[in-house]
Amino acid sequence: WYDGLGEYIRLGYVPEGKSGSSVSKTLEYAFDDWCIAQAARKLGRADIEQEFSKRAQNWQNVYDARIGFMRPRLSDGSFRKEFDVLSTHDQGFIEGNAWNYSLYVPQDPAGLIAKMGGSQRFWGPGAAFGVGYEFFQLRDIALFGELEVAAYRLVTKYTDPTTMTDVDPKTTMVNAQMVFGITWF
Repeated sequence: WYDGLGEYIRLGYVPEGKSGSSVSKTLEYAFDDWCIAQAARKLGRADIEQEFSKRAQNWQNVYDARIGFMRPRLSDGSFRKEFDVLSTHDQGFIEGNAWNYSLYVPQDPAGLIAKMGGSQRFWGPGAAFGVGYEFFQLRDIALFGELEVAAYRLVTKYTDPTTMTDVDPKTTMVNAQMVFGITWF
């Protein structure tokens, strides 16, 4: 269940070869770290909060800015060369693909949007019509792959694509709670 955790702690990501779902594991461990940091904050453990808040940013270690997607990394730090963003098999993801897992950064949506080129680029030309991010513009639902975790629903929690303004998280929290069962502190 925790394959690649040692490498994740040491390298900041789960390398391809240590887990067939290396990208998924890295993203999930980073979110777990954020959750631990929130609990530590509530308990007054600033030392633990700081350590795990830093590790919660490890999602950035599997983001390949050249292609704009999360992508498997090798132990030497290079990105895997043969890679298909649409495939759900042997690409570093469990029950999903790069299209949906590239949005799985619930702990740092602003950082994700910035990494992907900012709000205008992130939401794309469909923003004026209430459509966000390029993958929402796709017509073929099959591109969502075997998505079990509805990460795409989280994006709407943070920004209203019709106005490009922040949305009050308290009014839209039901989305994240239904999808992930999380409670914000």
